[in-house]
Amino acid sequence: MVRHPAATELALVTEWSVAFNCAALGFAESAELRRQLRRAYRPPARREGAFRVARRGDGGRLCRLQRDLPDRVQLGGVWTPPALRGRGYARAVVAGALLAARVAGVERAVLFTENDNQAALAAYRSLGFSKIGVYGIVIFP
Repeated sequence: MVRHPAATELALVTEWSVAFNCAALGFAESAELRRQLRRAYRPPARREGAFRVARRGDGGRLCRLQRDLPDRVQLGGVWTPPALRGRGYARAVVAGALLAARVAGVERAVLFTENDNQAALAAYRSLGFSKIGVYGIVIFP
């Protein structure tokens, strides 16, 4: 089931987000990073539909749904703890976020992943995404 994180999951989704930010974006793990990310999952962010999780009894996956333009969404922050990969969480949480966007009238989406992340590329292709270019990310301090 894909849904908003529950208030009782704040610690878990914060840890997933810390792991994502360190592994994918090169941030250093720190108490300050953890504090900033914990704030991101508190209301009103949760109420506004910005975050989704897919969970079963054994774990889950996190996905952030960012809507900057009225006609498209950007999906990001997709993360599965390494021990739980290969169980379909990526497909489920991204598909759920896309369905939520469609209900809101959005018909276009974009997401990014590394060129060597074959599992993510396969999951995203299965949902209808295709590669349109090679991009980088710049993070300003």
